[in-house]
Amino acid sequence: MDEKMRILTMVEEGKLSAKEAIDLIDALDKTTSQEEYTNYSEDFDSQAFTKQSSTSYENKMLKIIVDTPDGDKVNVQLPVKIIRQVLKMTGKLPIKSEDLQGIDLDALTTSILECLDNETLGNIIEVDSADGTTVKVFIK
Repeated sequence: MDEKMRILTMVEEGKLSAKEAIDLIDALDKTTSQEEYTNYSEDFDSQAFTKQSSTSYENKMLKIIVDTPDGDKVNVQLPVKIIRQVLKMTGKLPIKSEDLQGIDLDALTTSILECLDNETLGNIIEVDSADGTTVKVFIK
C-alpha cells in the first residue's frame, strides 16, 4: 500500500503522469498477485486465490464475430480489463453500431456486463438469423 501512496504523491507533485502511474500500479498489482500465488502454502488462502483468478480473467479477450451472407465480416477482440472499464464508465460497447445492425445493443451490453461480473468463459451469445447472418460473442 505504501508503494501506491508514493506513486500517487508523485503524480500530485507532477513527477509522474497519470498514465505512468496507472502502469506502475498495474505492475505492482501483478507482482503482488504472482507473489501471493507463489507463496501459496498448504493452508488454503482463498483471498490470494481469488485475486490470482481475477487477474487471469482480466487477461481474457471478449470476441465479437459477425458474418453476413453478403460476405461482410466483423471480428472485434477486446481485452476483458478494458471492456469492463469502458462498459462501467459509458454503458456502451466501444464498437460501431452499424457493424451490428439488427442487434439490440442495450441487451447485448447488459448480457456482457453480467458475464463479466460473473467471470463467465465461453459463449455468451450465438445467433443464426434467417437472412444468413451469424453473430457470436464469447470470452476466451
